[in-house]
Amino acid sequence: METASHMGLAPLKVFAARLIALPLFVPLRSRMTAAEVLRRFCSTVAAEEDRSNQTLGAFLAQQLTLTERYCRALTSDEQAAVGPVLARLRTAVSGAICATCAGAQGVVCRNVQQTDDVQITHGGLCLRDLRDAHEHLVSRLGERIVHWGRVGDASLTASLGHVWGTAWSGAPVRQQPTPDPKVSAGTKFWDDVASGRRQAQVQLGVEVDELDWPSALMIPWLFAHEFVCHVQQTPAALARAPCRPACVFFEGWMDELAYLLVQADLASGWFGPVSPGFIREHRQAIFNAAQQYRAWRYGQIPGGNPSVFAPQWLEGVHAARAVLAFFEATVPDGDETERRKVALARLTALSFRVQGASPSEEQLDEVVERCLLAAEQAIHGQDDDKVRLLRLLTESIPDLGNWINRLRACGT
Repeated sequence: METASHMGLAPLKVFAARLIALPLFVPLRSRMTAAEVLRRFCSTVAAEEDRSNQTLGAFLAQQLTLTERYCRALTSDEQAAVGPVLARLRTAVSGAICATCAGAQGVVCRNVQQTDDVQITHGGLCLRDLRDAHEHLVSRLGERIVHWGRVGDASLTASLGHVWGTAWSGAPVRQQPTPDPKVSAGTKFWDDVASGRRQAQVQLGVEVDELDWPSALMIPWLFAHEFVCHVQQTPAALARAPCRPACVFFEGWMDELAYLLVQADLASGWFGPVSPGFIREHRQAIFNAAQQYRAWRYGQIPGGNPSVFAPQWLEGVHAARAVLAFFEATVPDGDETERRKVALARLTALSFRVQGASPSEEQLDEVVERCLLAAEQAIHGQDDDKVRLLRLLTESIPDLGNWINRLRACGT
């Protein structure tokens, strides 16, 4: 992700105001008056930097008062339209959010990075919706990685700990917002080889002043991608390092796997009822936002501005899809849903077996290329070809070099 600075109290307050207000204004998004009301309530980072010691609770109360004062000068029709939204805003900010968050043992955030970070990490009611979404996805996707990807080995999955935090990408440098997502994410590793402790940090970058509702809905997908593709990256003998920006496996193949797991949870309901909170309230919209983010990432929407690495990532996506289709075609019986579940379980298992074999960058590239060729040929080939490839893709990988050699033979 792009370089982002720590999210101090001023951007955090504006971020929190937008998280509160954006969903309330969705029914009025076509009204210019509503856009101005939203802007006044949320303020901007620049406007709040001179009041950086003002608490979030005081900020929200002040912004609501100023917004209500502005609305009293609107026409009766405009007041009738925005009135219900203002009432819901009043309810949302009426609670003593900072005092409740701090409780008996905590502190109220006052622009002191060390104590503010601890408070937001362990309490953080201002980011409660995001915390709910993160906890749900980590729990659900982590369970699938344990049961499908690591054959019940919960210890390895649990040992790969992580924390997440927010960062501000800085003041806007353009005159008007672009259609690009206003959120991004990246993962850093803090592995300690001596102690064997594996830890990662997921940093959520936010263009606070321009954050819109479609972008806010993309945040759960960013959590899912970072968790599946990077946080759960199986450690080799040495400390983990970020993958190459152009990596076809972690940024393409694993991105597709993460998406398939999110789809199974949010769209298909395979993993049980969705947790209460932000995910349940906006389940379909969050899944749609994941699709939109990936379409933007891969340059598949008009006017998009894809990364120069998008072609490499797409190669990994296509390989994962080809292997999934092969797995589904080789399930001997069961209805369509059951075949899809078995296929996804096999793809998840293969993905983590490859990682567990400590591949080099060159081997990851070849695994993706050879899996794509072998799956596309075998699915239209003879039964013996299918059986041979299925056996190879579902067995253990004690020696990755030898396994790749056998994979080459399947794709010729």
